[in-house]
Amino acid sequence: MSQPSATRPERALLAALKTDNPDIDEYPERYLRWVAARLARALESDETGQFADRVRAVCFNLPKPHNHERRRALCNRTAPPSSICGLRGDSWASSDRRAERRAESARRLRQRIVTDTAAVRTRAVACGACGAMDAMATAVGDQRESRKGETWGSKDHEEASHRVRLQCNKCGAVWHGGDDALLFCDEEEEAAAAAASEGSGTDNVLQGPGAEAAAARSPPSSSADRASQQPSAEISPAAALAAAAAPAPAAAAAPTLRGDLPPPSRAAGLRGLRSALLRAAGRLGAEHDAFLGSSPEELSARLEEEAWRRAAAGAAQLPAHVERLARLARAISSGTLDRLATGELGLAQLLDADEEAAPLLKGSALTEAPGVSVRGMAVNLVTGGLGAGILTLPWGMAGASVLTALLLTVLVVVLNGFTIMILEHQRFDLGALLALLPGRWLGPVTQGFCNGLVWVVIWMALVGYIIVVQDCMTPLMPAGTMLAVVLPLSLTDLKFLSSTSTFSVGVNFYLFALLCVRLALDGVSPEGVCLIASVAPLPPGAIAFFAVMMYSVIIQMCILPMYRELQERNPPDRSPDRFQTALVGSFGTLIALYAAFATVAYLHFGPHVSDNVLRDLGDSFWGNSARAAMARDPSSDAAVVVCVYPIMVKPMLAPVEAMGAGRVRLAAGVIVASVMVCACYVSNLGFVNAISGTVSVSGFVALAPGVVGLYLYGTAAQRARTSWRVAMHALIWFGLLLSGVGMFYQGNYATALEQYCWWSIGRREVGE
Repeated sequence: MSQPSATRPERALLAALKTDNPDIDEYPERYLRWVAARLARALESDETGQFADRVRAVCFNLPKPHNHERRRALCNRTAPPSSICGLRGDSWASSDRRAERRAESARRLRQRIVTDTAAVRTRAVACGACGAMDAMATAVGDQRESRKGETWGSKDHEEASHRVRLQCNKCGAVWHGGDDALLFCDEEEEAAAAAASEGSGTDNVLQGPGAEAAAARSPPSSSADRASQQPSAEISPAAALAAAAAPAPAAAAAPTLRGDLPPPSRAAGLRGLRSALLRAAGRLGAEHDAFLGSSPEELSARLEEEAWRRAAAGAAQLPAHVERLARLARAISSGTLDRLATGELGLAQLLDADEEAAPLLKGSALTEAPGVSVRGMAVNLVTGGLGAGILTLPWGMAGASVLTALLLTVLVVVLNGFTIMILEHQRFDLGALLALLPGRWLGPVTQGFCNGLVWVVIWMALVGYIIVVQDCMTPLMPAGTMLAVVLPLSLTDLKFLSSTSTFSVGVNFYLFALLCVRLALDGVSPEGVCLIASVAPLPPGAIAFFAVMMYSVIIQMCILPMYRELQERNPPDRSPDRFQTALVGSFGTLIALYAAFATVAYLHFGPHVSDNVLRDLGDSFWGNSARAAMARDPSSDAAVVVCVYPIMVKPMLAPVEAMGAGRVRLAAGVIVASVMVCACYVSNLGFVNAISGTVSVSGFVALAPGVVGLYLYGTAAQRARTSWRVAMHALIWFGLLLSGVGMFYQGNYATALEQYCWWSIGRREVGE
């Protein structure tokens, strides 16, 4: 039997696994090919990516003499391939080589900071002779020249203020200046930040621009300077950056502020900011890079270019500009990098921040404000599924049978939970997440379709909510009063709605308890109910129940704005794992509540149950109290709907939140007012719910999760699996098919269930 041809990476790894002595057949070549293929698969599935670079690193380092033990352990299977995948940089080198590198790095670091004079390197001043901004500054203080016992100068001498001796590293010119020249290049901080964020395994620890060239240069010094060697004064980065705010000495011409400033001048002003950005990115972890779309280095480069572009355009003078960047470097945080990467915080807004005038640096935008807890998020998720849709579930069960409806309930909730976790990326707007899709048309078209669908579906859901409220509140409240109720709630953060969400959940449990008591007292409906119906073919009412269930539980368009509200603690609550905890608990509660509520109501009211079960409760005190829901209105579940209302408005406001608070308030007012006007002319709640559920399946269960799963979810190796791609394509086409079929089945077809029913209880007189 012929062996499959090895790939190019496998052939390269096979050559690295073979012994360097061709006369010794340590392992059969067929076995080594299997080991090479196993190692290639492990490298390809590594979450860090960069498969080609990793293969080249293994092929280069594994045959080295000091790595023979690693090679033997891999070949005799005492060490898994993952032990090789986890090696980075110096991990491949021998202990002697690592010691040499550390010593060399320390020597280079000392050469940059501590010289053979009492001087420090500075790039804050320009040479008057050649214009170079690279000099050695020596603090000479108030010393006076003493030759032959004569003292020259006095405290009032015009040169007494020249406390720093400067010597150009390019032309050797010497001049004197003030203390403001002691702004030196903080290479140590940049080296530490670069070493902390290094992932490529290069030999140099100092990764800053021009590090090698700077290490090769030896600053000039005179014999007099060598005779008076003193330890250099250590200057903190904050003090060094603040020193740039002082005016330059008269002897040195101030640098011209141009967009094409030389790299040393640009690095002097932004090195602390770049280091702060890299440290903030390191706190986010490796998982953060998967959904940022750009590395911390790229974000730092973007910020640096924007800063100098604005300075060159005259937006800020250099001293004030550097002083602002010093404050920015101290205030930078992981939340800042997060908002900068997602586009929520613009570069111009970040660079224009002023510590005294704007709250930007004090935490309102640079740091994450406390949000809702995991428990509160679980309550909000349950509340999102307890809108007007749950009131129509008994009506849908009357056309599908009890067992079929229960199976569909579990299927719909699990399917929605699965698609929600596919969408769980660090984007707080579904449209922004879909914009990351590759290709010229896939991202924009899918984003535009789903953005429009979000507005249409949620708007229709809000119309349904107001229909319920309007039927109940019109006799009691003046026209337009409900606008004053729901509009303030629509602008409220979710952390303040957890109490109203708890109230909403409590009202639904009260309604369920009332139905249980009535079923226990009155028994099963005398009209009879169907417990089990045929599976093939399904009764036509199962399609209506599926659509109603989808309408009840679909909250994909609300998930990403709600995910942003999670508190960021240590460890942060806002992570996919923490959100999944809230999702599992809340959706488990919804399954139990949906199944129990629909079953009890259907058993009690029978096949003629209303599409709004509240209408069947009668005019008793307990029925009126359930409809009032603490609102003291004898005919509605209005308070529950009002509590759900702001949760559904949140995703409609997400695309306009970046435009400012004024635009958000205007958009909320337009949304609420238009819903009120439409609800005055459309009063059929069942029709609105059925259409909303059917349309929602196409976008939020099929298309959006499917394309995100194909192009954005997980690693490239996970997305390339055949089983995963087949599942995503099946999700897309199956959802679109169900959405199309559901448009033609809007009723529950309770009368048609008679011919599909296998087991019923009670006397069935359906259709009388």
